[in-house]
Amino acid sequence: MKKKIALLAAVLLALFVSAMAFNLQRGVTVGETFLPKRSDALYQKNADYRVSLSHDGDKTLCDIRFGAETLSAALIWNGERVRIEYDDGTVVAGVWYPAEKWVMDEEGMPVIWSDGATVIVNGETVSIGRGALANALCRMDTNAAEPRGSAALPLTGALLYALGAAALLWPEQTFFFANRWRYNVPELSEEGAAAQRLGGVAMMAVSAFVMFAPLIL
Repeated sequence: MKKKIALLAAVLLALFVSAMAFNLQRGVTVGETFLPKRSDALYQKNADYRVSLSHDGDKTLCDIRFGAETLSAALIWNGERVRIEYDDGTVVAGVWYPAEKWVMDEEGMPVIWSDGATVIVNGETVSIGRGALANALCRMDTNAAEPRGSAALPLTGALLYALGAAALLWPEQTFFFANRWRYNVPELSEEGAAAQRLGGVAMMAVSAFVMFAPLIL
């Protein structure tokens, strides 16, 4: 029994530590893709999804690789006003609101609403809306990265895992917990104990889903 407890505890610790690091990793979401912050000048998921930034006077130059699409952009700041010029001729301009982390157009609407679509074909991104991309670039340039998820997810998952492990190791005790007084002879059948253990394993599997929910959803 001690070996089983130690093994389950080790798995929980590994899941919890990795899930906490995963959820607290900072970055910027572009469309449906989260780009982790590697440095002030680089946001990168992998070689196919990355944005690098460099400064040239009053401009911030951005080299962008987003799935099948490769492009560049220049961010030109004038106080809180910003103009994003893409190499394909598209221009997005507006006012940056740091509290909301949004670029608003002249009518006070977020530019991401006017052009925020991501086109995906066969699971591969072929185009990202210029408004959505402009907003993400401004967040990167102003260091407005956010955690990928929440610390509450690993904590909730750890609790579910512990409950599931308890049901797996001690099916009868967990089944009758706080209800033993209701029965003259509280005892589970073999089938009942097996069902309780199966429920514990299922709860442990759900706990892993909860811990890494941002990756799956």
